Amino acid sequence: MSAGGLVAIGASFADWLRTGAVHRSSYEILGLVDRLGFAPDGPIRTLVRAWPLMPLLITAAIVAAWWGWHHVGASLGLFGGLYAGVLGVAVAGAVPERHLVSVSVAPAITAAGAAAVILGSLLALFVRVPSAHAHAR
Repeated sequence: MSAGGLVAIGASFADWLRTGAVHRSSYEILGLVDRLGFAPDGPIRTLVRAWPLMPLLITAAIVAAWWGWHHVGASLGLFGGLYAGVLGVAVAGAVPERHLVSVSVAPAITAAGAAAVILGSLLALFVRVPSAHAHAR
């Protein structure tokens, strides 16, 4: 879960899209989508606007799992992992390759890291290992 979170969060800051000579991270392209009005109203617009919370969700999931809060960590990890994975896959497959616009491998790497977070979240629910928090008592 920790390694997947590091990969997903790190790749979200990498260059996802190149437009002309400009490289943009996931945060820059989703900000543009929202500002230009391409995100429809409702849940999609909320998900686009909330993207900067994805690193917080995944980090909170990892910390909760480390502290032995398995259900909290798993819940946050599943939500954050699905969020990052779906968006990564959507961007990786949605933008056609053109001369002035191209997608890097970063969205796919984000999705792969998100898949590891999801797997770690499921393991946190079903596999019990003593946590550092339990040893400190």
